[in-house]
Amino acid sequence: MGNEDSSRLIELHEEFDKFAEAYRDIHTRNVQSVSGEDSTYFAEYKIKEIRARFGKLKGSFLDLGCGDGITAEFVNKYFPAMKYDGIDISEKSVEIAKSRKTLSSSFRVYDGYTIPFKNNTFDVVFMACVLHHILPSKRRRIIRECRRVLKPGGKLIIFEHNTYNPVTRKVVNDCIFDEDAILLSSREAERRMRQARMHNIECRYTIFFPRKGIFKKFIPLEKYLSKIPLGGQYYITSEK
Repeated sequence: MGNEDSSRLIELHEEFDKFAEAYRDIHTRNVQSVSGEDSTYFAEYKIKEIRARFGKLKGSFLDLGCGDGITAEFVNKYFPAMKYDGIDISEKSVEIAKSRKTLSSSFRVYDGYTIPFKNNTFDVVFMACVLHHILPSKRRRIIRECRRVLKPGGKLIIFEHNTYNPVTRKVVNDCIFDEDAILLSSREAERRMRQARMHNIECRYTIFFPRKGIFKKFIPLEKYLSKIPLGGQYYITSEK
């Protein structure tokens, strides 16, 4: 690992340790005035989106960059047959995650470089808004790591902010723990998947409307807009 990598990981470790206890409150303040919903809503919607896309998945689920572990609660809720593992570089965040005591779940700190599991371990590897904190030159490496720990036929699912959406860009620019963010387009994310030899790559866009006021009635239409690159976020699915 080079000096640039080490410095970056130390910075991220310190940053997310500093914000770990207040992470949800800070994120809610950042997104609620625009979206009408809090941070927990957006953690849940991602897992609901996966459920709507793939149905009742079973097996093992790795949450890479699990933060405070809130996703584990929704994996338990929507995929009760799955065993959840969460990893993060922030020791403070992992401490908070462990305090949740969610069923069929475990959490551990990792070095931000090598996923601490054997080859062919997981049925699903999930990353939510993690890649934009990783240097562009190192993104290919982490996706290859994801592929390594996936079982044959396993799914890699990545959610990221849509660079084409001006509201999303403003929210990111205003967020204190996204000061280091280097957003990546859906095209770049798909390219990284191909470089890692992933298959059946598909991109969908989500969060087209605010979750408040008159806009709420349009939310059911979003599933018909998933190929239009204007949503606030996108997610890419692929298979090993």
